[in-house]
Amino acid sequence: MDNVDFMIFLRMLSKKGFLETLWHITDKKQIHYNELQKYLMKKNIVSSQASVTIILNGLTNLGLLDRTVVDGKPPRTSYSVNKLGKSVLTQLNNLKNTL
Repeated sequence: MDNVDFMIFLRMLSKKGFLETLWHITDKKQIHYNELQKYLMKKNIVSSQASVTIILNGLTNLGLLDRTVVDGKPPRTSYSVNKLGKSVLTQLNNLKNTL
């Protein structure tokens, strides 16, 4: 990853709600979309369903989350932090502890 890609990565990760969402999903191990939406809205991290979708799509596109769709009526979507996501959080935690 070159400097430009790294700066883009940091800019995306620093958007409102991204880190809070990543930490919360890590704590839960796996979470369904509706459960996450309720949590984020209750904590006033987001104000709309569209914001939740933007955050989840952003974290998934960064390669930090795994998305699983379970067939059914209605289909259920769940998210979990993958190996890269856990590694990023570990590094951020190390940085926090050094400050």
